[in-house]
Amino acid sequence: MGRHHRFRRADRTRRRTALRAFRPARQEPVLRHRADRRHRPLCCSLPVARARRLEEGRSHRPARAPAAPPAQVGAWTREVRMDVETLFETSVEAVERLFADGELVAVAYSGGKDSTAVLIAAVEALRRHVARGGSPLPLAVLHNDTGIENPEVRRHARDQLNQLETYALESEIPVDIRVSGPSLADSFAVKVVGGLALPTFANAASRRCSMDWKVKPGTRMARALIPEHKTRCQEALASDDGVTRTEAQDRLTRLERLEMPVLLVGTRFAESAGRSQRMTARGESAIEIAEIRDDEDRLLNRTLAPICHWSESDVWELLALAGQRDDALFPAWRHDFDGTVALYRDSGGGECVITQICKDKPRAACGARHGCAMCVVTGQDDKSLSALAESPRYAYLRDVLALRTWIARSQFDWTTRCFMPRKVENDRMALAPGGYSAEVCAFLLRALATLDLRESERAARFRAQSESGQEPEEARLIRQHEGGEGLGLSDAYFARKQPLFRFLGPAELIAIDFNWALYGLFLQPFHALKLYSAVIDGGESVDLDQGRRTPRGALPELGTIDLSGLGSERASGIELDAGRSDPRPLFSDPPFQEADFCKVDVARAKRVIAAAGDPLSSISVEHARSRTPETAVRFYLANRIVRPAKGQLTWIDGRMQLTQKLLARGLWKGMPTEALLGRAGAAARRAA
Repeated sequence: MGRHHRFRRADRTRRRTALRAFRPARQEPVLRHRADRRHRPLCCSLPVARARRLEEGRSHRPARAPAAPPAQVGAWTREVRMDVETLFETSVEAVERLFADGELVAVAYSGGKDSTAVLIAAVEALRRHVARGGSPLPLAVLHNDTGIENPEVRRHARDQLNQLETYALESEIPVDIRVSGPSLADSFAVKVVGGLALPTFANAASRRCSMDWKVKPGTRMARALIPEHKTRCQEALASDDGVTRTEAQDRLTRLERLEMPVLLVGTRFAESAGRSQRMTARGESAIEIAEIRDDEDRLLNRTLAPICHWSESDVWELLALAGQRDDALFPAWRHDFDGTVALYRDSGGGECVITQICKDKPRAACGARHGCAMCVVTGQDDKSLSALAESPRYAYLRDVLALRTWIARSQFDWTTRCFMPRKVENDRMALAPGGYSAEVCAFLLRALATLDLRESERAARFRAQSESGQEPEEARLIRQHEGGEGLGLSDAYFARKQPLFRFLGPAELIAIDFNWALYGLFLQPFHALKLYSAVIDGGESVDLDQGRRTPRGALPELGTIDLSGLGSERASGIELDAGRSDPRPLFSDPPFQEADFCKVDVARAKRVIAAAGDPLSSISVEHARSRTPETAVRFYLANRIVRPAKGQLTWIDGRMQLTQKLLARGLWKGMPTEALLGRAGAAARRAA
């Protein structure tokens, strides 16, 4: 198949037969008739050899060598089709039994091929159960947006969810779609650009980003399902409608005996040996709920893996044959899943996904995956993002790739680091490499603002050309490169009328500015707002050159700075009550307010950001004349623009006082590295 080969809708028979021609050869018999599977135990729905392996405790079939394509394209048999049908029916029956048992079922949906296959099976199970007169609890579809997702993957996932929502309303099946994300304090922009942490580089000891951006938000959202459903039922019990009260009481009774929902996951034993071992250790199964408990026997999670025994080619066959077309073999909520196939094809270098999986050579674990746009866990290069950016269809991703590459290549560049720790212990400050320096944080903020500005301008050009009746230049280039109709009038065409990403929103920008002031990265208050305004309003974009690879270098000679008497000093600029010798707490009195999480009032934040672009505003005046970052912290808290996490005001008080004490000694987090190392060297010489 050629590099830019595309399956055409006009020839669906050839597409299906070509797909099966590349399927690996069968090694076990199957039950050959649908009638043979009716009214039998669930294990009888599996191919005989697979069911036998499950009973014997073996997790998955041995690896199969890819078969050579047959001489004739149409040389596929009914046996291959029955294999995928059997797997699909097994998955649907397992999920439908959960609905029949009164379970609250949730699907962990990422937009990838595996989670899409699980969602297809779950929606079909829900449809069948409702058609048979069942009254299940709503199917929860849980999607997580890290805030820095690959923009094309994010657009694809949102498109899928929008169509699923429409299908659920038309089919009258209960589907509850929920999208979560990391808390503001844990987001990439606030943590990395705010100077609090580094990105998770390759070979990192822990994957903190995965916990903060995916696991914690997903767990929080899943745990909230049952309490929220109980609240809805209790509200419905107060209704005057007898039918509504009866249904609510029935659901409430079922919810009372549930501790956690059953989460459907798209993990497969055949993905890798490591994945297989972890799944086996967790007891994951396609037909039995796996309960994960901690050392104190507390329930942490309940999961079911409906496609755990599927191969990768099984998944692709389902996606190729599912949809609402007349010739679709498997029912689904949208016309077809060609978009999913195209996304994987394009991120694989333009090669058909079937030939990709049939190649007899190892592939990198993350090379075929779609990670976050700024994810550097995969190392210096992101193969999928690079492959997408090469095509004119995804040309808007090239600047995103450039910034991602710059971040990846900064891992061993010690000139980008800040060596001042956030804590002072026993009146001594031990220098050590930490997050990015103030200079790099400022560069990253301007770089993200540049990306947002360029994407906004691209969308404006596309929208203006489209509304004037012309073919947008972007669409014309895609059509010329790919041949045929290119974007046509597809969902991707209309999506491009709006910006496909925005990495810096008002909440993130205010939180960054708050952190810069709190930790003393810059002496001027509101510095982040002024840098952002210079890019957005002044057009001062930055050069996103990828730079050169930085070899692993030696750390500079570090030391310790003696801060004797720091603990007993009074913080600079803090007013004292009459007759008191200790500082009055800075932020413990009204009107400062606390919230459950670190939150930013977006409406007020937008007004403050707009004021930063006015050179006569109080924000601009304070930035120009003041050298006390405390001004910005007080402003955000006093005007209720920033509401820190509950119980954190006392900590903020202490942190701000430490910043002021260090400033009084000529130390701040954004001071030049040479000056900081010089202070440590001078202290070492005096000690000697």
